[in-house]
Amino acid sequence: MTLSMDRTASSPSPPLRVGESVAKGRVRWRLGSGSLFMSILWKTLLPMIRLCIAVLVAVTLLPGRAAGGEDPAMMPGLPAVRLGDAPRAPDRTDSLNVRNSAPRLLSTTGGFSVNTASREAVRNFFRGVFGTSDGVPLDSTADVANCVAGNTSSSYQEAVLRRINWYRAMAGVPADVSLDPANHWKCQETALMMSAENGLSHFPPIEWACYTDDGALGARNSNIAIGNAGPDAITAYMMDHGGNNAAVGHRRWILYPQTQIMATGDVPSQGNFALANAVWVFDAHYGGSRPSVRDSFVAWPPPGFVPYSSVFPRWSFAIPDADFSGAKVTMRSNGVVVPVSLELYDPGAGENTLVWYPVGFDNQVPAIWPKPLQDTVFQIKIDGILSAPASSYSYLVTVFDPAVPGSDTVLPAVGGTSHPEVGQGNAYSFPEVEDASGYRWRSSRRQAFSLSDGAEDGTANFYVNASTNGYSVITDRPVSAGSHSFHLAHPAPPVSQSLALRQVFIPKSDTVLTFKSRLGWASEKQMALVEISVDDGASWTVVYSQAGTGTAGETVFQPRTIPLSGQANRSTQLRFRYGYDSFGSYFPQTEAGVGWYIDQIAINGADIGLDPVSSNITAPNFSFVPPQVGDYLLEVRGLLYGEFPLEWGPALRVTAVGSGTGSRVIRMGQPILSAVPLQLPFDLVSGSVGTFHLQRSAAAGGAWEDDASASLQTIRAGSSYRYTLPRPPTARFFRVRVD
Repeated sequence: MTLSMDRTASSPSPPLRVGESVAKGRVRWRLGSGSLFMSILWKTLLPMIRLCIAVLVAVTLLPGRAAGGEDPAMMPGLPAVRLGDAPRAPDRTDSLNVRNSAPRLLSTTGGFSVNTASREAVRNFFRGVFGTSDGVPLDSTADVANCVAGNTSSSYQEAVLRRINWYRAMAGVPADVSLDPANHWKCQETALMMSAENGLSHFPPIEWACYTDDGALGARNSNIAIGNAGPDAITAYMMDHGGNNAAVGHRRWILYPQTQIMATGDVPSQGNFALANAVWVFDAHYGGSRPSVRDSFVAWPPPGFVPYSSVFPRWSFAIPDADFSGAKVTMRSNGVVVPVSLELYDPGAGENTLVWYPVGFDNQVPAIWPKPLQDTVFQIKIDGILSAPASSYSYLVTVFDPAVPGSDTVLPAVGGTSHPEVGQGNAYSFPEVEDASGYRWRSSRRQAFSLSDGAEDGTANFYVNASTNGYSVITDRPVSAGSHSFHLAHPAPPVSQSLALRQVFIPKSDTVLTFKSRLGWASEKQMALVEISVDDGASWTVVYSQAGTGTAGETVFQPRTIPLSGQANRSTQLRFRYGYDSFGSYFPQTEAGVGWYIDQIAINGADIGLDPVSSNITAPNFSFVPPQVGDYLLEVRGLLYGEFPLEWGPALRVTAVGSGTGSRVIRMGQPILSAVPLQLPFDLVSGSVGTFHLQRSAAAGGAWEDDASASLQTIRAGSSYRYTLPRPPTARFFRVRVD
């Protein structure tokens, strides 16, 4: 074996911590205030000037090894997303649309409801619906440089709407908001203006780049953001961080119960122009009759189970017309008081809302709740409310990781004969999945699978999601064996880089993943991760993690072994991801010795499914007709709202046998003599289901006759059954015959 090592200093000079020098003036996700143009311009440019100075210092004074032969230096990672102030309530509603012609929907975008008291219902709702609004192409025709607002794809607009209605359903308010195409065009003009001007205002002056009256109208009636767009902007509005968002006004408009119509406009990042979004949040139902809501109040996070990634530092509680000026919040977890700080009370947006955050959380920067090691319950009690149905309210919020199954998780594990008969309908069944409106089952030919990849054949086995800015994911130094290895790094701007295995595979209980790993120069915010998905990539579970040390790290490859027994019988996807925490210093260099190196990847003892054939069903059972003798895999997944797939249940491995006499095998179980009536269980081990008959005989070699007193019960369709009958007065022999 040949080992190639890069040059490292025995005592490298400490990197300049530029991140520390700018921490006190850190660039925030800022929210435009609608103030005078020069004020906005100064607020926008001052942090950018600081950032440019910081980056200039890092690049000029601390060259990477490729430029100056010195040890690589860390650079600060700074957020680049800004939100506008929440719009104030409209003075009049007669000019707002009640309903224009809605765009034709290509998929389900609303009408959602979820029982937040059920962990599994929320888990399925999150994994099945929330993720479908991620990764949808913007497909924009905008040209910001030439002031062309353009348009976005229908699927992208639907993704935005789906994200809005997901949050509303979780909050317990009507989740059937639709999009208004007329206001969509205004929002496109609004987003164009914000991107072109690199500024935010609900009252943009006519001097702004790409100014239009429609864009200005959209700005007055919309949540606005720059630096992100679409579904991500909706999450940012729900997060509502920053000093000018203490009242969480954006969140209040997204969750306003009366709203039935919104609109969205988005432009992409082009050159020096950033992503931008505008979501029109007012319609003619503003101030109208309040529809029924699940909890009488509207809270975020809401009562019940909530995925941790949807919980943010600021918590809120809303009741229309309530007076929270003297209210008090008590927050406990496991009986221990969690100190909280109340935000300045502001009744000026949506429903009157009380806002607080747990002490220790930074509500000035974008952040989500830390991933809990186990479900964590918070008890919320609010006292001193005036002008409300009650002066005190209490509720529980359970923050959980939806990637972790709970005690109420039911996977659709297929049951039935392990030896189905070729050309015959073989019955199979599975447990029902909570809230599933239907199911999809599939069969595939089973084949043994193994992997051995040392990057000698490039990326043939992997999908690559990595920047090509200055480095290749295939390198010839350092290597563990052979001539190449995989390399993941974080060239600026730092984003996660990954290698995802192309082949979906099904581990067995003894399947293991092995590889050689070397994490070189990396900060504590740069992570080497191995992740597994069992729901077609909708969510990923970390099965291996290693953080950088801020130094040269490992100078030789280390062997890693990861058992995959936790994914046994599940359709599994695998990826190696070099992750980056959005806030913190990082090494942007890509030369040898910096980043994560992976070599000699191996998987043994797994299966794959070939030539899958699938079909949708409504009942928890199906009939499988094997086309030929051989090994097969049978799997089932639930569907929400008829189209959003959940995770595949455990695969059943079966071996199809030839049709004809002798291919059906029945195994009689031990009679249950203590039961009244008598129970005679039996299993259909192989072959197709037919008409069963229980027969009896007074002697082992005597004549057989059907027992008319017997009653057949199905325990598991296609595999397990039992007969019940009165206890015979004398000894009898029994057998099961199939037509």
